[in-house]
Amino acid sequence: IGKLLLAELSQKQLDERFLEVVNALNTGIHLLDNTEECEELFGLNVKAARKAYAAIAYSAALQYYHKAGEILEKGDFSNHMWKQDHELLINFLNEQAVCEFLEGDQEIAEQCVQLAVNNAKNAVEKAESYNILIIHYTLQARYQEAIASGKHALEELGIILPEKDYERSRDKEIAKV
Repeated sequence: IGKLLLAELSQKQLDERFLEVVNALNTGIHLLDNTEECEELFGLNVKAARKAYAAIAYSAALQYYHKAGEILEKGDFSNHMWKQDHELLINFLNEQAVCEFLEGDQEIAEQCVQLAVNNAKNAVEKAESYNILIIHYTLQARYQEAIASGKHALEELGIILPEKDYERSRDKEIAKV
């Protein structure tokens, strides 16, 4: 049904019934048998999750992120996607982490961030992922963990904060300017 809807609806109709179409396609997720179908449905689920997130429907967004994750687990599809669309996967993991934090599953959120950090191609990608931890640890009053994540992010960017004598080091750097 989902494939038929996707093929037959006009762009305007598809926009209006997008989530319905994705839900219909998701019912046949176990029938996906080629990379192109997996790519398409993965992308549609990420798009649906983003729409739900923008509507402050975090639980619904999480359902779509979970479906996208389910597709990633099919065969060698995850490896294919890391090679094919690295940026999409990094964003997917970071976005899912935010939703997991908002919905209360901090363990999965931290796993998403760690996976993003482990697969990041550069320091900026790593720092962006660590930023998610910084924000959420701060919101939970877990300040030591927020500071540790911040230090990791800065270290990835080549900035090392002193462990002792912070004020003296700060003043020394300011004097250079």
